[in-house]
Amino acid sequence: MRKKRNSERTPLDNARNSLTVVWFVGAALSFILLAAQSIMGKFVDSIQDVWGWYTPTVFPTSALMLGVIGATALQPGYDKRVVKTFFFKLSRALCAFYLLILLLTMLLAPFSPMRGMALFTMSNYWLSPIQSLVVAAITVLFTSHERAASASKT
Repeated sequence: MRKKRNSERTPLDNARNSLTVVWFVGAALSFILLAAQSIMGKFVDSIQDVWGWYTPTVFPTSALMLGVIGATALQPGYDKRVVKTFFFKLSRALCAFYLLILLLTMLLAPFSPMRGMALFTMSNYWLSPIQSLVVAAITVLFTSHERAASASKT
């Protein structure tokens, strides 16, 4: 039996919206944790360095997503573009994995012999490679300008 063509594809708007929710929830959790730790005085001597480390881990991607979602919200009509479901699910899993590793790095910090910026600087060894994959996937989904093929084509 031949698979339906529609079952292999996801509307691009749905994929973007789903990724945006995953990203913003994960980013919000890590942001709240870091803000709470900052308020409690955990980073008294290195607050600027810690936030300087954290900011590029989530905000450029957040800004890209918000900008694209906002721009498409103002466009008339329905966007009929689609994305392969596998690529969308892979992208979503990469986002969730990256954000989980980021959050775990921050949550496990009290148990590490390394403190403050020493740990966060070292974390770039495992965060940066994952972040580069996430950015590649998100860039494809959020900057694609290709239009969907006509519905009459097979």
